[in-house]
Amino acid sequence: MGIRSMRSRTTSGAGLALVNGKVYVSEASHCDNGAYQGWVFGYAASDLTVAPDVFTPAAHAPTGVESGIWMSGGAPASDSANNVYLITGNGTFDVTSTTGPPHDDYGDSILKLSTSTGISVVDYFAPANFGSLQSGDTDLGSGGAAVLVDQPGGPVPHLLIGGGKSQILYLLNRDNLGQETTATPYRSRSYRRSRNFCHASILEQSTLHRGSLWNDNAASVHV
Repeated sequence: MGIRSMRSRTTSGAGLALVNGKVYVSEASHCDNGAYQGWVFGYAASDLTVAPDVFTPAAHAPTGVESGIWMSGGAPASDSANNVYLITGNGTFDVTSTTGPPHDDYGDSILKLSTSTGISVVDYFAPANFGSLQSGDTDLGSGGAAVLVDQPGGPVPHLLIGGGKSQILYLLNRDNLGQETTATPYRSRSYRRSRNFCHASILEQSTLHRGSLWNDNAASVHV
């Protein structure tokens, strides 16, 4: 069974996202205090008293420390179809496991969530080293996801970019994020500007400005 959202153990570490008339609130751990799991709540912006849509990327939380959504304060991104994109932190990834169900835990993953009816996963990307990210406290979800401006003349018109503590920015096709991969598709080079791990990690949401992608910890990447 999942763990309840508890104020002593969870906090709203990510920014708010307003998408198609709903405000999306995300939760992560409160200083890694005790058992926790990530949550997304979708409230009607016109009436916050209405019960929200609810989603967790760690529905069965086998270790009790699962998939917080903090993204260093960045808000979930969205596209013109009202899909929401976010990145989860340390946690179990078992979506492709061959052992007993259920398989619905998305630790250290980039998620595409449909908001047409409730909140549900319609696509995801999990890097090949998701296991070592979890064991090494190297959250993929320390940075935010950014939807790039459509590239109608390019080979991949719909792009998303995001990265975390491993210092790697992943450039992904929003129409097919890649799911679990044994390689590293659409990946940019890894930038390491500092010998201090905390400063070299990606701990923010990237910004696109005049054809360049800006991130304090990854310099800029031309796209």
